[in-house]
Amino acid sequence: MGSILCLDGAYESLNVVAEFLGLTPLKPSVKRLRTGGLNGLLDEALALLPHEELEALFEEKMQTSPEFKALFEKLQSFEYKQLVDLFENSAEVQALVQKLRDHGIDVDRIVELVKAFFGWK
Repeated sequence: MGSILCLDGAYESLNVVAEFLGLTPLKPSVKRLRTGGLNGLLDEALALLPHEELEALFEEKMQTSPEFKALFEKLQSFEYKQLVDLFENSAEVQALVQKLRDHGIDVDRIVELVKAFFGWK
């Protein structure tokens, strides 16, 4: 029963984002999380996202919103080495990462998703 409530909450959260972006609300297509936990929630959330609509919206914003384009370009050109240094050398960050891993969260996968999104190498 807990995974159903978690999944309902995931749909509710994703639909808030969808409404904000002007996208079609998502309808539940599964009854339970397949893999459970936060990793399962992330898998389900990624599977539910309307990738084509989001890509089209992204391209539209890049073409029509100078502010959005400037923000994305600034994030894309962010000095990735500074982030890596913080990630690797900060005791606080490493403690947080370890705590997340101890709870079964695939931190490396999340980092890779963020890196891929912003084109960081």
